[in-house]
Amino acid sequence: MRKYKALFNFIYSQGHKFIWITDGLGWKSTLRPREETFNHTEYILNLKMASTDLLSAIITQKL
Repeated sequence: MRKYKALFNFIYSQGHKFIWITDGLGWKSTLRPREETFNHTEYILNLKMASTDLLSAIITQKL
């Protein structure tokens, strides 16, 4: 499943950030794609992380 890496490359090449938010069953069932994407992508968050100021900081480029 290299679709997340390809999606990141496409979005990044357009000058945008790629933020992957996953949790629960998705967090457990996407271990391999997450690991591959984690090594290539800037931001992979779970729902708890996204519900904090972290997501806002990423979106407003304060990080």
